[in-house]
Amino acid sequence: MHFPIFFILPLLFSTCFAQQLISLNSFNGNNIRNPLVDTPFSIYVSAHSDDDSVLKEVFVISGNASISLYDLKTNYFVEKFGQLERYVLYHSAYLTSPLATLKLAELTGVMYLSSPEQVADDNFYVYDIDQRQDLNLAGLGYQDLTILFLNTNMATNPPTSTLISNWTQNSNSRVYLYQGVPYGKIDPARSHIFSNPMMSDKFYWYFPNVETFSISTVSFYIRAYNGTASFILEPGSTNLAGTTTTDVITTGFYMKPKGIPDSATQINVKKDVNYDGFTGCNIVGHVPNGASVSFDIYNGDEHYNRTVVPTDFFEEWSTPNIGDKIVISSTNAKEGVFYVQYFIIQGASITTNIQTVQTVPSVPSSTSTAYPDTTTKESRGLFGGLNLLLSIILIIFLSILFSIGYGQQLISLSTFQGEGTKTPITADLPYSIYISAHSDSEDTLRNVFIVSGKNRTSLFDLKNNRLLKDSSQLAKFLVTEPAYVTSLYNNDLLQKLSGVMFISSSKQVADNSFCVFDVDTAQNLGFRGLGALDLTILFLNTNTALAPVRSSLISSWDQNPDSLVYIYQGIPRGVTELKNSQIFSNPMMSDHFNQYFPNVETFSIATVAFYFRTYKGGPNFRIEPGRANLAGSYTTAYTTTGFHMKPLFELDAATLINVKKDPTHSGSTGCNILGYDPLGTVTFNVYDGGDQYKKTTTPTDFFTPWSTPHVGDTIVISNTNSQAGQYYVQYFVVRKWIFCKILEQGPRVGCSERAGLRILVFPLNLS
Repeated sequence: MHFPIFFILPLLFSTCFAQQLISLNSFNGNNIRNPLVDTPFSIYVSAHSDDDSVLKEVFVISGNASISLYDLKTNYFVEKFGQLERYVLYHSAYLTSPLATLKLAELTGVMYLSSPEQVADDNFYVYDIDQRQDLNLAGLGYQDLTILFLNTNMATNPPTSTLISNWTQNSNSRVYLYQGVPYGKIDPARSHIFSNPMMSDKFYWYFPNVETFSISTVSFYIRAYNGTASFILEPGSTNLAGTTTTDVITTGFYMKPKGIPDSATQINVKKDVNYDGFTGCNIVGHVPNGASVSFDIYNGDEHYNRTVVPTDFFEEWSTPNIGDKIVISSTNAKEGVFYVQYFIIQGASITTNIQTVQTVPSVPSSTSTAYPDTTTKESRGLFGGLNLLLSIILIIFLSILFSIGYGQQLISLSTFQGEGTKTPITADLPYSIYISAHSDSEDTLRNVFIVSGKNRTSLFDLKNNRLLKDSSQLAKFLVTEPAYVTSLYNNDLLQKLSGVMFISSSKQVADNSFCVFDVDTAQNLGFRGLGALDLTILFLNTNTALAPVRSSLISSWDQNPDSLVYIYQGIPRGVTELKNSQIFSNPMMSDHFNQYFPNVETFSIATVAFYFRTYKGGPNFRIEPGRANLAGSYTTAYTTTGFHMKPLFELDAATLINVKKDPTHSGSTGCNILGYDPLGTVTFNVYDGGDQYKKTTTPTDFFTPWSTPHVGDTIVISNTNSQAGQYYVQYFVVRKWIFCKILEQGPRVGCSERAGLRILVFPLNLS
């Protein structure tokens, strides 16, 4: 029996490859140490159907570090999202558990151990198919990507099935799907089980329509080049029997898993009898001796057939006919597995028989040397309609007036010019573009375009270019060729736009720790789960329906005490910020201390752009369009920090904040004030009964810390002649513990105070 390496899941340890996919039920329990591979490597765990209580008792240990399989299973890049964060080990490691080996044998999950090359590869990703996920490859960067998918959901039928739907893809991108796990960077030619474009015996063809399909395997991976594709993945399967294709030019996929009996699956074909065309397939897999797979096309009384014994490499086949139905069947193949990618292409009208040609750019050479650099194929009078459409696409020209180019730019869309003018984007290549245009007309945005080379993208598409379908994180839109902005709409219409365009620097393009969010909806962000990373997070808010406009409400702050978070107004310029120029930080710098605050009051920022710099990890928080009205509010903890902002052109006002305090304790209150206020002043008042403590200043670009050793009943932030100014106030209240032990018979023996800590002082001799 031919037993190919390609289709074997390496569930046992192997010395052949650095990568390993290991079944969790292959490990020994009873505190036996199961050694893992040589470091460095990353661990990813998928164990959807396993008991969490068991996973919590199985550990990977490296030096003094220990982590359970449960923690690895839930080690998501974003909380409760399927992308698994790499857990890197640099020292020798082993797996152990106090549970019995028989208990571990009940596990159905898997562990993937990456190679050292994958540890260092920022374009390698792993996803656990444990829930529905809208995946946009463009959000991972327009790079050559390798994405491994793991599915251990035993409740699907068949088990470990993944349903893939809503496939959309740019014609310039290339996507290849393989069974198993990726070994290195290069895969053998014709070993993929699905691709778009698809290689046939007569052409190399991009399909704008991909039928919903499913794949039943614990692991598969995608190689994507210029990864502009998106699709939905979720646990589940689709039964193709009796379905109808959804377009006259389409490709689809069928898989028969191992252990599934032979059957015949009929797929009805959407067709127009007035047009000719082609139907074809690629079949790859492994079946027992004496087994075969058939691909049949029925068109009335006509019948066209391809019967093969699948191998690790497909051979292209097609027929110049479109039938009424396709039937995929197998014989003696129950213990085998095979994959069929099929296609239908409706061509020219039978009466006109127009001959056309499609030229497809080359596949990156790293995929396979078997693919030509440029493929130009003819086929018997078909493709006329589609290729004619592709060949006569007209580029609609728009224009914008850009300021002198910086490494980074934030440009108002209202400065763009229309009426067919081409305005070049002045920026160093490559760069990424992000659009926030919450309050703008979608019709207008659909008719303003960025043109780069042969690609044209509307501002509407860029506004909705999200990393995930329902996420507010904007995906990178990479520009590698000179580009311009153009529109046929008139200038008056474009001047009504209120959105903005952010153009990144080349350095930010390559920086995986830089991300951009559009504050267009409520979102709970979880940066703590990313570990001790240094991050730069830009927020854009163009919601003009708020009062004041472009306000972002930030609440539910949760931060690791070892991390540092700084907020700055504007956009990150790629240089180190000047000292004391942040508008908010935690820990906060005062004139007497630099203190971390576990409690941060809800606050808001009313500006179109602001950004976080985080060190040793970012916080979790909720952000949404809106404003916090601090007037009359109460602080929520005895030791806390908060933030107040007065936007430009807002009238003078006094904002009173009630302070939660304990009169039996001392403490301090203080603030940092900065901003721009050419004519006025800002006053920070602390009122404690009849006592008043205050700081009055004219804000500048840099704050000077100020505090008073008192905790008042109220804080009042006010300004005078400041309508033309904008300022920011970060304030704090720190309660100090005071605890004195008074003996019933004897003197007071001691008092001690320290911020945030109770110290009890007892006498050594009570007699």
